[in-house]
Amino acid sequence: MNSPSYRSVVFFLLALASTGALAQQSAPAAAPAGATLSAYPSFDRFGRDFALAKIRQSAQSSHSKPAEQYYAKGALGRYRLAEPDVEVVWSDAVKTHDKLSLERLSLSKPGQQVLELAIGQGSRDKVLGLLGKADFSGEGWLSYSRPSASCFDRLDFNFKDDVISRIEWWWCSEQ
Repeated sequence: MNSPSYRSVVFFLLALASTGALAQQSAPAAAPAGATLSAYPSFDRFGRDFALAKIRQSAQSSHSKPAEQYYAKGALGRYRLAEPDVEVVWSDAVKTHDKLSLERLSLSKPGQQVLELAIGQGSRDKVLGLLGKADFSGEGWLSYSRPSASCFDRLDFNFKDDVISRIEWWWCSEQ
């Protein structure tokens, strides 16, 4: 039972417990009227496409900031591309770059359109209307999680003065 996916789930639950998020969670409720339960896959696809486009742009353009490799274990490396309002983290084969696995995307650029929402304009109520009740929530944030392979992917919304200030995608990785 010491597989990476088991440890990932245990770590995630311990992290939530330490922040008090588990105590705030109640049984999942039905989505509010007008909520689109199928909206989560659209947000996930948007995040994946955006992150992959940023990685390609960085690799192909001499004007883009190059990604930095900040960790390597054997044949795999972890990479980070950080711009003022965008951060992408992924792992990949160090030499062949043929095992790309997205780990995280963070967007905080005011005006950045993310489907029906815009950073700096969308409200907490608008997010709840699109995605329904969050799996976890607290003052200033909502978090939605969905099973993926043998672990969980997460979509987090952070708010400042009840307006979206950051959207983060956290994809689980078996690498």
